[in-house]
Amino acid sequence: MSGSNTLLPIFATASANNPVCPPPPTCEVTLRQFRQMFPEFADSSVYIDEQVQPWLSLANQSLNPFRWRQYYERAVGLFVSHELALSRMAQLQAQRGGAPGFGIGMVASKAVNGVSVSYNTSIGLIEGGGDLNLTIYGIQLLRLARMVGTGPVQVVGTDAANVSEADLFRGTVGPQFIWA
Repeated sequence: MSGSNTLLPIFATASANNPVCPPPPTCEVTLRQFRQMFPEFADSSVYIDEQVQPWLSLANQSLNPFRWRQYYERAVGLFVSHELALSRMAQLQAQRGGAPGFGIGMVASKAVNGVSVSYNTSIGLIEGGGDLNLTIYGIQLLRLARMVGTGPVQVVGTDAANVSEADLFRGTVGPQFIWA
């Protein structure tokens, strides 16, 4: 039996009629939906539409609905929330006279008039999470991505030696993904 004949049953499992492999979401997350899902970003005078919409567009185009399935809208919202929170931190830093975008991170200790407080900031961080560890939204997105990505996946038509971790995260590897 040739290699192409053995792939036919795999492609058949990806049909829209198969309950094991439901179709992905067909709509993009809108600005209104985002603000309803994350009311902390509902104030359009602080989080202006022109700031939010580009992040929504990027998330809608970058996250693979075949991979995220029913968690697609949540993942888009978490991505946008993470980026907005980072932007807000930079804005507040600039308002205090600092250079926006520098030195962002978790505060580990603070001292005022001889009184000091320190927190274990590494307890909630996810190893390898990079900048996603800078906000609760990024941590939730990464945790969800790792849960969504734990299921079995059949990648068709891709040389596994040339697959990057970023391609796997975005779900851009191969012509088709099939969840079992």
